[in-house]
Amino acid sequence: MEKIILNNSRNKILAGIFYHAKGEKVIVMCHGYSSDKSMEGRAQTLANKLTSSGFSCFAFDFSGCGESEDDSLSITKEIEDLHSAVNYVKSLGYKKIALYGHSLGALICLMAYSPEIITMVLSGALTDTIIQEVKTHYSQEQINELMEKGQISLSVKNPLRDSLVIDKQMLADLEELNQKQVLSKVKCPVLIIHGNTGPDELMLLTKTQNGIRFLPAGSKIKIINGAGHNFDNHIETLTKLTNDWFKKYLDYSNPP
Repeated sequence: MEKIILNNSRNKILAGIFYHAKGEKVIVMCHGYSSDKSMEGRAQTLANKLTSSGFSCFAFDFSGCGESEDDSLSITKEIEDLHSAVNYVKSLGYKKIALYGHSLGALICLMAYSPEIITMVLSGALTDTIIQEVKTHYSQEQINELMEKGQISLSVKNPLRDSLVIDKQMLADLEELNQKQVLSKVKCPVLIIHGNTGPDELMLLTKTQNGIRFLPAGSKIKIINGAGHNFDNHIETLTKLTNDWFKKYLDYSNPP
C-alpha cells in the first residue's frame, strides 16, 4: 500500500492510495458523494481481496474531498479527476484497466467511460436523475449562499475534512441526467450491485432496473438481499461479487 500524490488536468492535487499486485491489471476506485478514498473502510476490504487475485487497485479522493486539494464539487470536475487517475495508471504501464465506483462515483465511472476501460463494477449506483428540493434539503443559510456565491457548504462527518463545497452546477447536472444517453455510451460489460433495503437504495435500484437495457450485452444487476446503500454487514458478499466479476472479465482484452 503506497500513498500517491498527482495533479489533475486543472493542476489541483489529488491524493490516492495504491494497492499493489504483480501484473498489468489495475482497478481505479471512485468513492461516493461526501466520502473519500477509504469508502468508510470498504476500499481496503475490496483491495485486499482484489490484490490477492492479481489486480492492483488505485483509490483516490476527488478534488475537494478527503486529502485532495480544496475545490467545489461538480460532475464535470469529477469526470476530469477520473480521467487524470486513469492517465496516471496508464503512465505506470498498466495495460488492462477497470473501474469500480460507488453511488455518485458509479455515475462518474459511467460518464467517464473511454475505450481503454475493459469493464466496471458499480455498487449502490446512481444511474438517473436525482431531484433535490432545495427548500427541504438545505437550510436558509445554505440557500442564501447558493444564491450569492453559486455554491453550498455542506458539513460532513469525515475524519479528513469537516465540510464540502457543492457547486450549483452539481445540483443542475443531477436533475438533468439523461439515463439512456449516459448508459448507451458505455461499450464494456458492467456489473451493478444493489441492496434492497432503505428508501434511497430502493429508489436507485428501480432506476438501474429501468436502465439496464441501455448497457452492453453481458451487463448484469446483482441484488444483495437485506443490504442498504453502504452495504454494512454485507461487505463479504459485495467483495465476492466484485472479485468474481473482475476475474471473469479483466483477464481478457475481449470479454467472453
